[in-house]
Amino acid sequence: MNKNAIFGIGMDNLASIILVVIVIVLILSGSTILVMKLYTMGATTDQQKENAKTIINTIEAKINAIPENENTKILIPKIEGDWFLFGWSQTDLDRPAKCYFSSCVCICNGNWNDESDSGEKIFRTDIKEKCQESSSACRTVDLEKITIELPRTIGTFVIDLSRGTESADLVEIEIHRNKTEITIQTN
Repeated sequence: MNKNAIFGIGMDNLASIILVVIVIVLILSGSTILVMKLYTMGATTDQQKENAKTIINTIEAKINAIPENENTKILIPKIEGDWFLFGWSQTDLDRPAKCYFSSCVCICNGNWNDESDSGEKIFRTDIKEKCQESSSACRTVDLEKITIELPRTIGTFVIDLSRGTESADLVEIEIHRNKTEITIQTN
């Protein structure tokens, strides 16, 4: 019996076996991580859609609960990706068909193009079309006018829900209601 053998396996063979086992473990763990990443990529989009629907339901409930001439502030979680809050008044002819003949608020997934010459960000695709897609969430509002204001300008009618505050993954919005109008703004 060889003194340099363990369980009857020579030291040279034992080192090879250990190396093969390590390589197999690395391959299995790497493929597991890859499969999980691919699986969660699809789930992220579905989760973003669900988050958008939950947030628009919260905003709708707050709008309906606010007494006339009152304000309320709410914190909503940011949505990863390019998600934005839009509003259309009853008289806006370019509102999505989802809004029917009413004012509405929508959370839609859209992409920004590069900045224009004036420094404003512009959409690659038509806002109305993006908000008409099944991934967006719209709610009608029984008021004549919806205004969305921004201190940090992205547009005159858009709140970026993919950017939380610097210290948290939350977006604070303030909703003001009067007799015929809702104003939604962020800081």
